[in-house]
Amino acid sequence: MRDQRGRSVIGSGWAAALVAALLVALLAPRARAGGVGGRGDDHDLWYVLELSGKRAGWMHTTQKTEGDRVLTMTEMHIEVGRGPQGVQIAMRGESVETGAGKPVSMKKVEQMGTLPVTTDYFFEGDKIRIVSEQNGKKTETTAAAPEGAWLTPAQAGDFVMKRLQAGAKEIVVRSMDPLEAPRVSVATHKIEGQEDVEAVGRTIPAVKWRSTLDTQPGVEVVEDVDEKGIPIRTEADLGGIKMVVLLADHDLAMLKIDPPELLVSTLVKPDRPIAGARRLKAATFLLATPGDKLLDVPGTSVQRAERLSESQVRVRVDLASPAPAPESEAGDKEYLASSSMVNAADPRIQELVKTATSAGGGGAGAEGGGKAARAEAMRRYVYNYISKKDLAVGFATASEVAQTKAGDCSEHGVLLCAMLRADGIPARVASGLIYADSFAGREAIFGYHMWAQAILEVDGKKTWVDLDGTLPEGTPFDATHIVLATSALGDGQTQNTLVALAPSLGKLKITVEATK
Repeated sequence: MRDQRGRSVIGSGWAAALVAALLVALLAPRARAGGVGGRGDDHDLWYVLELSGKRAGWMHTTQKTEGDRVLTMTEMHIEVGRGPQGVQIAMRGESVETGAGKPVSMKKVEQMGTLPVTTDYFFEGDKIRIVSEQNGKKTETTAAAPEGAWLTPAQAGDFVMKRLQAGAKEIVVRSMDPLEAPRVSVATHKIEGQEDVEAVGRTIPAVKWRSTLDTQPGVEVVEDVDEKGIPIRTEADLGGIKMVVLLADHDLAMLKIDPPELLVSTLVKPDRPIAGARRLKAATFLLATPGDKLLDVPGTSVQRAERLSESQVRVRVDLASPAPAPESEAGDKEYLASSSMVNAADPRIQELVKTATSAGGGGAGAEGGGKAARAEAMRRYVYNYISKKDLAVGFATASEVAQTKAGDCSEHGVLLCAMLRADGIPARVASGLIYADSFAGREAIFGYHMWAQAILEVDGKKTWVDLDGTLPEGTPFDATHIVLATSALGDGQTQNTLVALAPSLGKLKITVEATK
């Protein structure tokens, strides 16, 4: 869909960046919890990454022992197409631990936009000090160390190797990887048997297992690993998009990439067109994933979800009947906090708030007005401020968007979220779907989308209010927005936010039951 100036304002292409983030979330913990070598086995491994039968990137993992320190590293490069444009996403995770498996530090470098974000994790007793930096601007927070026992990357590999050698039929590993820090994930590997696998020009005897991660419900991975737990071939169905990761060497991994086009394949064609979508105040939809389990659809202030079966959920959206926010959410300080993704403390973002809510900046009625008026002024401002509606951006931080003025729906959502928090208004992002009359050469479709939600007073009660910065003045929100997940976008949450949408990609069916 395009606005009156011909600019793309619905960022359905963001789903391609979603798939890339899914790969990071899927592969990083498996490269560790899946057992890339034992603690004493230093290594240097390369992998080819394929999506939908096309070469989409590479992965490189290493482990080095230096005295009493074990250093592990995972690096990935992923490219995917979004219509006429493409997205490149790079990730690197590093871990330092003692020979006894005590965590010392971890580092994550993410480049999902133009500017990389570096996050360091320092393990200090029962606390983890987290320092994020982008373009010279730093944020520092502290998190409690995870409760219970968990393994560092090299220790996790050692554990898996020993369990395999002991003939275990199921291996459960609780570990932390830098690319998912500070969250601990639980990987469960159910061993099915043995088979030979072709890789790096030879036949390798392998153990076949099926793996699941507690951080990625609904996603199952089939892997062939060698006797030490080193992955040889990894295969997963990401909502109808097939992923294959195959052991290779450096030269093979570095061959030319042929990015798969993932924009059109993620669009959802409903059973019938929706007339006047931007003016709808209420709608009912039937969501289904035939033959597969549809994960829980959340309720929000204006959305009600009713599960009909494992594969069907009825969603009702009624803008006239908002429900108050749960007390646990209304008072959650996380929705006011700064993070590397949503840095409300950034002076540039704070300056944008002042401009957006001033009469000179287009915020007529916001100066001296209530929070609702200020929030709407910021929403309108974000729509005009992001002047380059660009599908080439993957998932940029609010600070980067404040500088570049470029992006699609995710960039509108994170910038608006950061501005709201900078003004003292609790905010988060919602991920899901929106209807468009036309987009990417297709007519009457739903595309994956992201927007902001803010805690505001509605009839005297704290309520989540939806604010879509991709829509122009006069159409702030409509009932064709379907929420599939919400997130505060705290440090370590970004990938998990996107993973929640994986099971629906390429499989979702939408029936329009009622509109008004």
